[in-house]
Amino acid sequence: MDHIKAEISFRRHNPMNCISINTKPHIIRVLKGQGKHFVPSLFLSNVMSLSPKIDEVSHVVQNANFDLVCITESWLQEHIPDSAVAINGYNLIRRDKKESTHGGVCMYIKDTIPSSVFDNFEDVNGPELEVLWVKLRPN
Repeated sequence: MDHIKAEISFRRHNPMNCISINTKPHIIRVLKGQGKHFVPSLFLSNVMSLSPKIDEVSHVVQNANFDLVCITESWLQEHIPDSAVAINGYNLIRRDKKESTHGGVCMYIKDTIPSSVFDNFEDVNGPELEVLWVKLRPN
C-alpha cells in the first residue's frame, strides 16, 4: 500500500521538476541584504474559449489571489472588447489569433505589479507562433 501511495504522490509532484523556495526571511535575502526575491504565483489554463467561461476563471483567480494568469486557446477575436473578459484587480494583455477562430493567448497581471509588453518580439517566427512577452517589475 505504501508503494502505491508513493507512486501516486510521485505522479503529482516530481521533485526533480521543482525548485525549493524557503520562505524564511533570513534565507531569501539577497546576498548583500538588498531585498527579497519575488516569486509570483502563477495560474496557467488552456480554456478553449474564454468569453463563456470568464465568470468561472475570474472566481478561481480572485479566490486564489494569483499574481499572473496565463491563458492559452482564448479564442478571443477583435470584436470582443477587453471589458467582456476583464477580471477585477488585473490588467489584461492579449494576442488574438487573426487567421482563425481558434488559438490566441492572453495574460492577466495583478494591477499592483508594474509591467510592460515587449511588442518587438511579436511575429519573430511567423504568424503560426503565438507569443506574448511581458516584463514584470515588482516592488
